[in-house]
Amino acid sequence: MKDQHQKQYAGVWMDHRNAVFIPFTDGAFAIQEDKVCKSQEEFLNFLNDDNHFKNKKITLGSAEKMTDPQTVAKVRDFFKNA
Repeated sequence: MKDQHQKQYAGVWMDHRNAVFIPFTDGAFAIQEDKVCKSQEEFLNFLNDDNHFKNKKITLGSAEKMTDPQTVAKVRDFFKNA
């Protein structure tokens, strides 16, 4: 049974066409793609308006174009160093 108080981690990589959701599941980060057209600010506002994300730490950053493995590594390193 999953502990309800267990920390859950996820990263999101966005460009002008796609959002790549990178949740931590089964002991590793894995990519799930979703087509969206939202800016970082719009996406942040969307999350802040959702009660599921109240009192959650949300960090925005930027980077140049990255490959899928580079994106996963960036998210993994962010949480490793947090």
